[in-house]
Amino acid sequence: MKTHSPRSCSRIHRRMLLLASAAGLWLGAVSCARAPMTSAAIIDGDTLSMDDYRSTLSAQFKGADVAAAQPVAKRQEVLERMVRDRLIAKVARDEGWYERPEYLAQKTDYENEGIEREIYEMKVAAPLLTDSLLMDTWNRQGTEVKASHILFRWSDDSTAVRQKASTVYEEVMGGLPFAEAAAKYTEEPAGKQRGGELGWFTWGSMDPSFQQACWGLDVGSVSQPVETSFGVHLIALEDRRAVQVRPSFEESKDDLKQAARNSMRNEMIARGMAYIDSLHQEYGVTILPGVVADLHRELIRRLVPEKNFLTLLTETSEAWGDRPLIHWVEGDVGIEELKDYLGKRYHAFTVDTPQSEIERILKDMMLPRLLAKKGRAMNLDQAPDVVEQVNKRLDRAIQVEYENQHFKAASAVTDAEIAARYEAQPDSFMHEPMVRVQEILVDDSDLATMLCNRARSGEESFDSLAEAYTTRPGKKPLRGNLEAFAAGRYDAMGEKAFTMEVGEISDPIALGNKWSVIKLLEKLPSRRMRLDEASTKIRYAMEREKRDALEAEFLARAKAAHPTIINERAAEIVYQPTK
Repeated sequence: MKTHSPRSCSRIHRRMLLLASAAGLWLGAVSCARAPMTSAAIIDGDTLSMDDYRSTLSAQFKGADVAAAQPVAKRQEVLERMVRDRLIAKVARDEGWYERPEYLAQKTDYENEGIEREIYEMKVAAPLLTDSLLMDTWNRQGTEVKASHILFRWSDDSTAVRQKASTVYEEVMGGLPFAEAAAKYTEEPAGKQRGGELGWFTWGSMDPSFQQACWGLDVGSVSQPVETSFGVHLIALEDRRAVQVRPSFEESKDDLKQAARNSMRNEMIARGMAYIDSLHQEYGVTILPGVVADLHRELIRRLVPEKNFLTLLTETSEAWGDRPLIHWVEGDVGIEELKDYLGKRYHAFTVDTPQSEIERILKDMMLPRLLAKKGRAMNLDQAPDVVEQVNKRLDRAIQVEYENQHFKAASAVTDAEIAARYEAQPDSFMHEPMVRVQEILVDDSDLATMLCNRARSGEESFDSLAEAYTTRPGKKPLRGNLEAFAAGRYDAMGEKAFTMEVGEISDPIALGNKWSVIKLLEKLPSRRMRLDEASTKIRYAMEREKRDALEAEFLARAKAAHPTIINERAAEIVYQPTK
């Protein structure tokens, strides 16, 4: 029976958990044709369904309710982008992008990741997350309980924590009211104020050990000490009642599965590690400890005093040659494969790095190879969910690069083009009119009125009053001077500033719960931007114009090659109830 260090278990299981855890122009190339009402669009015979459209809208706007509240025009934009993306994928396929070596390799990587998820679900999760288990949990969720607890948090002396909990338990059993005991002993601050009350809760909302104890109690009884990751608890069950309204079992299933994954983490770790061991045996994986020991000694010899593991391997590889570190059914694995695996990830290597750390990295390196080999033998690369996700991810990767090459790069503009646009449109690149003010901002309207009167009377200078009284952060040392600003800043104060004359002092102006008194120092008229000030704005506008023209040209060609029909009412009816 193989054993694993806690660190090895943690690293490998983290990977396993990760596996568990990617209008006119648009209204059809056929002038009078309409897509069937059940479709959002048809691109060269391929249907873009209303379900896909709804899913994309919900993702785009962070929820179906938010998406349904959007104007029809915004939902139409999303549909247009979806059609455009599918046309890019079709044109890219026509041009052979999907057969390029880099995308074939990427497809393999995506397939392997999908295979890993499928294996995790089949071999680790599914045997544990059975319908009977989920149904039992759902049945338990039909009841909610009301409880209180006393918490004794873990410390370095766990024996003392347990002893304290036992002592208080005896006091409660001897007649000390539970609420008084909680106020006196609990180490949960909020619990002291509430007598340890937790209120009502359902199954699945507490630590597994805690809720197991709660559901095992009779109303009015107190548990013996219960241990959780938080500490040791005494639990008093105050009441129990049926949940009146809740989702059906089928509606709850996904949430039930996720809750079960969380509560059965240790069981999943154990099952995952056992399955990995079985793959090592099935495929004859042998990490050669003697050879790894030689490599470890060689790395230590070259260490001065700490280096990136990959750097050390690179320095060692020429002298090391092709000596294998691992045997398995598909051949030997050596230092070059280990270097490829490490890639750009930083692994510090010091004199304290044990040989077992190299063996752990080698085992991590083999895991995706084993899962890919096993999954392909099971034809999991052809599983519908895997194929769907691979196609979506590959389409997206190719779409992004196709856009970069054909639209983004091709729409770049030169400095000479920017300068020519600047000279050709002298009135298009102007600074807005601005004002510069001095301000006294205070919390009280009476104080603001008094300061306004003192400033207007000349009794005291605006400079000294602002320096003494203004509360705007950082403005006391500047005697209330604000940076020049355009219309739209500072709400009512900014609006008032644009109606004043230079040297004029305003009445107090309400700004939220504060009051502002301002003196207008300067009016700055609109002026033409310098070329360096306008260049970013000009570049963006010109690149957008070029890109729009390139995309329009592309779409015209793409629709000619791949006849496209868009449901003219899709954006309007997508969230209407179906009859």
